[in-house]
Amino acid sequence: MNGEEGFARAVAMIPSSFGDLDHEVIVVDNGAPFNAVDSALQSASVVAKVLRNDVNIGYAPACNQGAALASGEYILLLNSDCFLPVSSMKSLVEIADVDESGAGWQPLILSEDGSRVDSAGSAFTYTGFLWHDTDYPAAGETTRSIFAAKGACFLVRKSVYESIGGFPDEFFAYFEDTDLCWKMRMSGWNVRLVPTIAVRHGIGKTTSRYFSAEEIDYMSFRNRIHSILMNASGRSLLRILPVHLAACLATAVLFFVRGKPQSSGAIIRAIVWPLCNVSHARETRRNAQSQRSCADSFVFGRDVSAFMTFGRAVELLRAYLPRW
Repeated sequence: MNGEEGFARAVAMIPSSFGDLDHEVIVVDNGAPFNAVDSALQSASVVAKVLRNDVNIGYAPACNQGAALASGEYILLLNSDCFLPVSSMKSLVEIADVDESGAGWQPLILSEDGSRVDSAGSAFTYTGFLWHDTDYPAAGETTRSIFAAKGACFLVRKSVYESIGGFPDEFFAYFEDTDLCWKMRMSGWNVRLVPTIAVRHGIGKTTSRYFSAEEIDYMSFRNRIHSILMNASGRSLLRILPVHLAACLATAVLFFVRGKPQSSGAIIRAIVWPLCNVSHARETRRNAQSQRSCADSFVFGRDVSAFMTFGRAVELLRAYLPRW
């Protein structure tokens, strides 16, 4: 399914997905190379605020643009390749309304055909890498605290999103959802998985149309390193950063050995990026730490953290094996 078909299908499901819930639809046309927005909205009889960018300014900045136009209590961040079941949003908002300590809620995200779990939230590990839960939640589980949500479908409190500053514009794409959740927890808010609501996601179909594997490597590694530098307390930074950089270097070496010098070089450039932008890194860290109201004992609580066991490390490596 191409991007135009995915957007049209997602828009067509909006009326039934929101039901009688008071809502507004905001579409950021991020320099799309096809004329899908107007025709899709018209065919589905959906009224929307449309913001058009002449070029692709990046997922993170585009989300910030859309959020700035929103007037409601909550913002639903929704990818064009993510599809909501009937009346799911009303149920998600009802859960958010009674969750006074929550600032973000992710439904269970399934693959496009519904055959497997794409994301049941992510746990933090002291390697700096996340452990992505892809197991079906236990029967009867209604909500669960998670360290980070997947931004393909993520409901957030608008007031918290704004107070944090939204996504970092410089991220362009990748890891911006984790950075937002990290800052939420630093500010004393919880992030939840809502496994009673499931959505389907066309995994990677949008980004693969616009970015090469090397570009994805660069952005994901750079943004993760930058987020660690911004958000970790001094003590946690000393614990996390050396291990994380060593793992990044090891991954770069493995790519090089396997005949993928472009990907290896992308990771090295990601590692070097903060050294070439010291003033910016220092300023963004100062801003992030000024918003901290909770110690890392809460931010990395046992309920949202995991140990990076040998088996889990192997599983993460397997995600890269097809490209090696």
